[in-house]
Amino acid sequence: HSYVATPQDQVALADAQVVFINGLGLEESLLPALGKVERGPVVSVNQDVTPLAGAETGRVDEAHGGTDPHTWQDVRNVALWTATIAEALARSDPANGTAYRQAANEYHSELEALHAEIAATIETIPSARRLLVTDHDDLAYFAAAYGMKVVGAVTPSFSSMATISAQEMAALQDQIKAQGVPAIFVGSTVNPQLAEQVAQDT
Repeated sequence: HSYVATPQDQVALADAQVVFINGLGLEESLLPALGKVERGPVVSVNQDVTPLAGAETGRVDEAHGGTDPHTWQDVRNVALWTATIAEALARSDPANGTAYRQAANEYHSELEALHAEIAATIETIPSARRLLVTDHDDLAYFAAAYGMKVVGAVTPSFSSMATISAQEMAALQDQIKAQGVPAIFVGSTVNPQLAEQVAQDT
């Protein structure tokens, strides 16, 4: 969400034959740079994915048009990405189209196996313990796909750039205590300090 294109990134974008983006608001800070792509097409990998809207996730996020961009948390969506990417590469480089499609099919098989493995692993967790609290709203697709429940988020937004009010923080802490949430999940791209404080307090 917050990554800003470096001069080297901008050169790479200018030279690219094709650029793949999430397309659902994830790359909000990269939009100025993406607007300067001239040579090749900019392709949303989510063009064939049915996104979850704010009404489905319990969150309305104006910065992202009410749509959750974290589609890769459901492995089946990544399979759709793979097909989209293969077709875009085949259009850009027709001579190798067959190779791109073959690679996509092989990867699709790996993704099917991963989806099944995740589902089987989640089944080993008692249903009452399948609770998720995250640093920001990024696991709704995971929850929907694998039978989990999102209790709340330390930052109640699809964007890791957002902030939480004192009232929202108090409500989240009450909810964590009331439901016996066992863990808070923090992504590798955010500062974990606030989530660690919530964990200590609850």
